[in-house]
Amino acid sequence: MSSWARKFYAKQAEWSGIYWGNVEERHRRKAEWAYSVIGVPPKRVLELGAGGGQNAIALAEKG
Repeated sequence: MSSWARKFYAKQAEWSGIYWGNVEERHRRKAEWAYSVIGVPPKRVLELGAGGGQNAIALAEKG
């Protein structure tokens, strides 16, 4: 395996923890902020750069 491929796959493994992470308090704080800006549901939110989707889950939990 080439040097660049080793570096790439090592970084990919490091980043992949994002996709299996739990919804944490920081995600819920972001959801609270978004809720205060967006207003009362029902609303639609497009989460760009979603990573593992934890922010979207935290918003969905709020209703």
